[in-house]
Amino acid sequence: MPPGFRVIPIRPRNADFDTGEFFKAMQFEARQVAADGKRFIATYPAQTLVKTGYVRTNTLKRSWSSKTASTRQTITITIGSNANIAPYNRVVQGPTKGDAGQRQARIMAAANWRNVDDLEKKARADADKRIQATVDRLAR
Repeated sequence: MPPGFRVIPIRPRNADFDTGEFFKAMQFEARQVAADGKRFIATYPAQTLVKTGYVRTNTLKRSWSSKTASTRQTITITIGSNANIAPYNRVVQGPTKGDAGQRQARIMAAANWRNVDDLEKKARADADKRIQATVDRLAR
C-alpha cells in the first residue's frame, strides 16, 4: 500500500508560518504523488513476446486508479488496481513476496513489469522530496 503521511508542523513562537497554506500545498503535492505513481505503475514494459501475435488490450493499465483523502491531521494516498477489471493484476504487478497467485510471477518480473513494491519505493521517495521542498519553500 502506498504511503500515508502525517505531518504536524511545529510552530516556534512568533514564527511567520502559514499552516493553512502548508496544508493546501501538502494536499496538492499528495495529488501529484498519486498521479505520478499511477502513471509509473500503469506504464507497460516493451513487449517481448511479439512472435505470438498477441496485441495488448491495455486493460491492466485502465484498471489502475489513484485518490487522495485528507483530514486536518493526515493526508492519505491510495493507488490501486481494480481486480474486477483486470483479475490477473496481482500475477503481473503484485508484490514480490506472497503465495502464488497473490504475488508477481517470476516470468513477469523477468519481462520487466513494475510491481507494487517498486511503486511504494517510488511514491515514498517522491513524497519525501515534495514534502521537504514545500517546507523549504514556505519556511523562507
